[in-house]
Amino acid sequence: TEHTRAVCCWCGHRLVVGEVIGLRAWMCPTDAMRQASFALVVHTKSGKQTESRCVNVPVPSQALFEEATV
Repeated sequence: TEHTRAVCCWCGHRLVVGEVIGLRAWMCPTDAMRQASFALVVHTKSGKQTESRCVNVPVPSQALFEEATV
């Protein structure tokens, strides 16, 4: 599903619905891995099992902020 207005600041394409570890989010259709690298993933351990779940994926303009060095 494409967003009706939101576009990616990296490539200019409309954002699409994607999924990162079970969380649906608006993703860049061409550089989703770059965006997903800033996802907030929580790992919980119960005995010998570890479960991971994503709680936030920033949109590309928010990921730019995360990439900034200053």
